[in-house]
Amino acid sequence: MAFDYGQYLILAKQQARSSQSVADAEREALERNATSRAYYATLHGAIKFIEEIDGQVVSDVGSSHENVWRMFQRQGRVRNAIYDKARQLKLWREWADYNDGKRPPPPDLKTVFVFVGNVQELLKEVCNGKREDPNKCWFLAIDTRFDES
Repeated sequence: MAFDYGQYLILAKQQARSSQSVADAEREALERNATSRAYYATLHGAIKFIEEIDGQVVSDVGSSHENVWRMFQRQGRVRNAIYDKARQLKLWREWADYNDGKRPPPPDLKTVFVFVGNVQELLKEVCNGKREDPNKCWFLAIDTRFDES
């Protein structure tokens, strides 16, 4: 059975909630991991979309992340918006994983989840525009809202 990358988003939300009630050092680790997991859930949702809805194969030559997001670039307004939001998420994920001082941190976790939700909604819009069976886009149904409680 294939791994459900949507579980990464569920884990990210759990870590985001947990980060609000711990010491600063642990909070940063939880927030960084939540940012990274949220990004990877989005990336793998996009890969699934490309393969199952667009019927294309993502090249594994070079940077696989860039290959995925470039498939949305210069493809019309909605797909360009996916590209733009996803690129920002990628920068935040790189900060979370590497913090090499070259990338700015996300403003906060709520913003990360807003961007994840934006990408998901834009993918749904493309799916609906292709007149696909809504059940075929089931992997876009994960709740991306950030619950601060």
